[in-house]
Amino acid sequence: MYIVLGLGNPGSEYENTRHNIGFKVVDRLAFENRAKFKVGKGAYFFAVIKDSSSQTEPFLVAKPLTYMNLSGVAAKDLLLDFNEKIDSLIVVHDDIDLDLGTLRIKRDGGSGGHKGIESITNSLGSPNFLRIKIGIGRPGNRDDVINYVLSPFSKGEEKILSDVVLLAEEATLDLISKGFEYTANKFNGK
Repeated sequence: MYIVLGLGNPGSEYENTRHNIGFKVVDRLAFENRAKFKVGKGAYFFAVIKDSSSQTEPFLVAKPLTYMNLSGVAAKDLLLDFNEKIDSLIVVHDDIDLDLGTLRIKRDGGSGGHKGIESITNSLGSPNFLRIKIGIGRPGNRDDVINYVLSPFSKGEEKILSDVVLLAEEATLDLISKGFEYTANKFNGK
């Protein structure tokens, strides 16, 4: 069974920040499928998705209860609690190296400086998991990355945000039902 882990920080003060776009995608998947999040055995919330609109098997969506830099705790707990292997993990996260609204499907690789991905790689002992990377753009000042990722999207960016969350939802369902090659070919470069 696939586990879709959306990255973000818990708490209302982070709810609409750039760093929480992973949460927005899994929240949308849960909402569209009328699934309710519940607290898991480990450091995560989760919901079971039975998507009636596609050919996907049931899968889990999850959000860490930890802050971004400790996302690996939730990833490890999820795989252990549901007896799944690393290749069933799909991580949805923000990426400052991609233009706002750009989507990239990736399998394994480095963290690109993303502390959540770094934590997952360290906790699982491997970078070999699927990723849906969502571009949030880069701040003008290189020294302002932390403030930038923890800032909310502007009013002018909300339409782009809404569109990319829908694309990421579609990409998630395609990854689960049609596989990596199909999904990467369909979405990379859009």
